[in-house]
Amino acid sequence: MSSEPIKVFIIGAGAFGLSTALHLLTTPRRYNVTILERHPSGLPPDSASYDLNKIVRSDYPDLAYARLAREAVSLWKEEAWDGVYHETGVLVLGDHSPTGQYTSSSLTNSLALGCRIIPATDVGLQAYFPPIVPIPMFERDSAYLNRDGGWVEAERTMGVLRAQVEGLGALLLGGRTVTGLTKDDRGEMDAVLLSSGEDMHADLVVVATGAWTPSLFPHLGLQEKLLATGQSELFLRLSEEERSRWKGNPVLLDWNTGMSVFEPTEDGTVKIAIHHAGYVYRKQQIVEGKEYVVSTPLTSEEGSIRRPAVPGEVVTRLRDWLKQRYPGTLGDNPFVGSRMCWYTDTPDGDWLVDFHPEHPKLLFVTGGSGHAFKFLPNLGSLVRQRIERSLPQEWAGKVAWKEGREGRDVSRVGERTELLDLGGLVELGGC
Repeated sequence: MSSEPIKVFIIGAGAFGLSTALHLLTTPRRYNVTILERHPSGLPPDSASYDLNKIVRSDYPDLAYARLAREAVSLWKEEAWDGVYHETGVLVLGDHSPTGQYTSSSLTNSLALGCRIIPATDVGLQAYFPPIVPIPMFERDSAYLNRDGGWVEAERTMGVLRAQVEGLGALLLGGRTVTGLTKDDRGEMDAVLLSSGEDMHADLVVVATGAWTPSLFPHLGLQEKLLATGQSELFLRLSEEERSRWKGNPVLLDWNTGMSVFEPTEDGTVKIAIHHAGYVYRKQQIVEGKEYVVSTPLTSEEGSIRRPAVPGEVVTRLRDWLKQRYPGTLGDNPFVGSRMCWYTDTPDGDWLVDFHPEHPKLLFVTGGSGHAFKFLPNLGSLVRQRIERSLPQEWAGKVAWKEGREGRDVSRVGERTELLDLGGLVELGGC
């Protein structure tokens, strides 16, 4: 084996990209890591990773994901993460539909893994909520509180992670827009072509471009594997007195509707979100003389929660749900902001962590399907193991480049809706 470090380019400084860098740089094998990010700051504010907060849960019907999530919960508590993790617990609601089966199987795995589970029927449930805050309204026979979970400050987390990888020697270059990939003499893709015209060569190119992946590389057979979908988030703001009352409230995750609500942040902001089939924006694109119709994010450049960004129908649905769960309290607060969070979906909800079958120097690390961020501390370990050909079989097949991925992501509800343009989105503020 050569003593020279392996030169790696990672395209994208989101969760997959930076977690990959972290694990490559903390392994005995030597890697020279450069991260290329289109946004000048080096941190893309319109990507899914740079959100207000994200749920951390180990409640999965798939035991492999449940184990990995359980490990991630422990890692979040380490000093290196600077207190970004808040262990409020997660109140999980389910029913007797296929989604309810998701919930019951998740509970079975959480119990097997030793999570601190409180059945919602427990007479002492109120003890795990702030004393003067009402427990949300729900049917208790199909719900439980997992105390080993909560949420993380997503945007601050990405800053902490960036500092870690740069401290370990990674070079993060902002303002580098990738326009394509080029091949070596053997026809293998080993170079990144930038909008500046620069051609940068590496031993390995890791594509971690999130929801932009289908539109960046439509000619590489991604149409049936990846789809960019928009998920709606709304925000309300509590007074200092209200914030202090609601502080420590568990995350509510309602698998009946895909909706969730978080504990207020330090400035009193509460996020209400929906994890559902989502919205799709498609455009025509010509690459190498061939026309493609691709899904791509429709975002504001700033990525701000104050940007009007969600369909009006979602505002109504989330408002009605909030009033149902928290009548007379959170349900009556006006929304003060919105954001469309763009997922990179796979048909079955499994991630894509694999080499392109025709290009062994090209590794795709994407397909988060709305449930990758919680694994930020250990997600990159799967990538490193894939690179080093040591990925356990239960993961190797799960995150492989599968031809005609089959199955359905049973954690999602509803039907996808096509977005034609920004005209269907509404401005919030007092609605």
